Amino acid sequence: MEKILSDIWPSLLGALVTAIGLYAGYIRKLVVDVAVLQKTVESQQNIIDNLARRLDSHSKKQDEIYDTLNNMKVELVKQIGQMSASISALTSDVKNMSSLLAVK
Repeated sequence: MEKILSDIWPSLLGALVTAIGLYAGYIRKLVVDVAVLQKTVESQQNIIDNLARRLDSHSKKQDEIYDTLNNMKVELVKQIGQMSASISALTSDVKNMSSLLAVK
């Protein structure tokens, strides 16, 4: 029995050291993989944040365009109203002049 244990002992010790080494290597690989994954997630988050800022910027520009168009529409309606009033006044003046010329 002692002979068997003394013969097996170096092999068992070698196998144990190998198993511990493989386990440590596996743990190290997992740590590296997690670090790479964290960097990838941070990179993707930065891309998402940049896209959100860009979308906000485009939305603001679009809102400014809509506001400008609405302001132009209001101004155009005002100008058409003034023009209509001027045409009415001009029509009235032409009728009055026509009446004056018809009297003479």
